[in-house]
Amino acid sequence: MKEERQKKLVLYLLSQTDYCTAQNIADHLGVSSRTVLNDLGSPEFRSLLHGANISAVQNQGIRLEATNFQKDTIQRSLKSDSFDVESETDLHKICLYLLFTDKQLTMNDLAGMLYTNVNTISRQLNMINNIARPYGCAFVRRSNLGVYISGEESKIRAFAFRICSLEENKCCSNDSNPDHAISSRLAALNACFGKEFVKEVTYIAHQSEIAINSEYAENDFDDLVLFLCIMIRRIMLGHTIIDNNENIFSSPVQEIYIGKIVALCMEEKFNIQISNSEIEAIANCIAATRRTGNESDISKEKSTQLISRFIDALSVALNIDLRGDQDLQLNLQNHLHFTIIRLKMGLFSKNPLLNYIRSNYTDVYISIMLTIESVESAEKVYFDPNELGFICLHVIAAINRSIKKRNIKCLLICGDGMSIESYIKSKLENEISDIEILKTIPAKDFNCNEAAGFDMVLNASDIHYCGPNYIDISTVVSSNDIAAIKNAVVSTQFLQIKTMKKLFKNHIMLFKDATTDKNELITKYCNLLKVDGYVKEGYLRSVIEREQFSATKISDHVAVPHGQSELVINSCIVIIQLQKPIFWKDDETVDIVFLTAIDLTSSKDYNYFYRRLFKYSSDDKLMNELHNASDIDEFNILFSTDNRDQTK
Repeated sequence: MKEERQKKLVLYLLSQTDYCTAQNIADHLGVSSRTVLNDLGSPEFRSLLHGANISAVQNQGIRLEATNFQKDTIQRSLKSDSFDVESETDLHKICLYLLFTDKQLTMNDLAGMLYTNVNTISRQLNMINNIARPYGCAFVRRSNLGVYISGEESKIRAFAFRICSLEENKCCSNDSNPDHAISSRLAALNACFGKEFVKEVTYIAHQSEIAINSEYAENDFDDLVLFLCIMIRRIMLGHTIIDNNENIFSSPVQEIYIGKIVALCMEEKFNIQISNSEIEAIANCIAATRRTGNESDISKEKSTQLISRFIDALSVALNIDLRGDQDLQLNLQNHLHFTIIRLKMGLFSKNPLLNYIRSNYTDVYISIMLTIESVESAEKVYFDPNELGFICLHVIAAINRSIKKRNIKCLLICGDGMSIESYIKSKLENEISDIEILKTIPAKDFNCNEAAGFDMVLNASDIHYCGPNYIDISTVVSSNDIAAIKNAVVSTQFLQIKTMKKLFKNHIMLFKDATTDKNELITKYCNLLKVDGYVKEGYLRSVIEREQFSATKISDHVAVPHGQSELVINSCIVIIQLQKPIFWKDDETVDIVFLTAIDLTSSKDYNYFYRRLFKYSSDDKLMNELHNASDIDEFNILFSTDNRDQTK
């Protein structure tokens, strides 16, 4: 109740340009002025403002002071909220009646249809307007015109899209099986528009796939169907987007062409007229879809370089070399192109597998969350948890294409022909599961620079080389050779543990804290890092901004907030043991926070730490022990030597 009241308070302040008295606000919300003042001073309310401020002037009142960016951020975060009230079903029905009927409905008509009274309808319309206001539209009551929705047609349709999506949430709310997600979406469409109508629109959407020679991702296909259902029904009622009197399209030529094909199908099937502005809207929706089997139209060189940097960083974080997977490169290039278009247009997709992914592939999810920054910075977007989950699916598929996870990357020097090289490589990888020979090179072509980037150099030639990780082996790969390599593997893995212990000693700090507010906690320790010379000015802002758009909670206990790596001077991790759990995202709490500040040059040194964190974050018993560790040494012992961690 309190949360909903505070959200309504934010929406009301957003809608006002002048100062308002506390009593006027109280009258609008139906509460006392003391309640309004208490809400304005609460940490929960401040967290809804995303950096904006409340200005209070004596004898004038209260006003929200916010930049356009902050207002957009507040509105986006509130748009994701549903009607968390007991009369959600009636609110939903009222919206659908008024959005998709050609009848003039009065307050009495609505009361009769819902078997209630006019006062209840009036109160429910006020609730609906709190949700509709951020979309730029409102439900208006006029004695001579009844009740109708007012606003630009494009904004009314955006609101309609949200309302119809709520029906999907109702269908899915009691169904935890991800395999049922698509059928639930279809059930939602049928409930809003009717089975036969949806069937016809689905056929039209499918024609666009045929024309573009590509299939849309399942969720995006359903979004397109819903978009077209709303457009057709509104046009049939006489509500169209007005043409700008210019026969100029701003969308890509291919999408405009497909949009015209879709418009032609709609005109023939439903006997309606589609304007150029409507075709442009269809083209924009199609441009925002993710597709399979087609190649991106953006600069291939720029896209390839950007995706390659991301895969490089991800390979280091996961300790799995994904750089040679061409399918992953192409799939990410296609996927991210259309994802970025959607995000920049303010279109967001729900991932029905998100909870499953975060529970079963925590290491992949968090590694992507920590390494996607290069793409976000280049494109000036933030990927929310749903989008991170979609990217996870591509990466998981790439990992599954590898038969085994091999941790030690090797270079093989060989003095004989290709057949000998092939034999040695297969023999070694078959005998020792931890190593992967990424490259073979003839002895005559080898120089010391070739060894850079490899964990181990295996020399099967007659020429002797010296180096810290060089091992001479015979071409027959004897049992002694195998034993020598296994010993080196153990030494390499032991070095990883030593590296982590060194990090605990020099670059990891442990604090116990009684702070109860998330933003206050982040601000406190980011400022500490800045004062101690670990991060630059702006790091706090980058952490807060990321938290607004992308959740950093990774399990029931743990959150890993982080900022831009380019603002890091010296890498470090701050571990905060909270005396009491604090709210991190919505109603979810955490009791251990790992505030990470890692620059790109030292990220590899922290990989072993991250892998153990990912592994243990869902282990309630161990996390409880870590939470109760008395000092950094005890924390290090628990974290480093737990016998449940077996080297693969």
